[in-house]
Amino acid sequence: MITCPACGRSDKFKNVMRSVSAFVEEVAGRHLQESLGKAARGSTFLKVTSKPIPKGNHPFIADFKL
Repeated sequence: MITCPACGRSDKFKNVMRSVSAFVEEVAGRHLQESLGKAARGSTFLKVTSKPIPKGNHPFIADFKL
């Protein structure tokens, strides 16, 4: 069992890692989407059309930098 020191929520390691992985995937996707949009802005050759990545509900998250 893993327990959050801030809120006291606990769960199995497997479930915590699943939640953290989904959170990291979401943040990385948003970062990539934003970077590609900035790179293509003003370009006559590239056009980025994508839907915003929805914010998920993750009970456990990670603190990281891209």
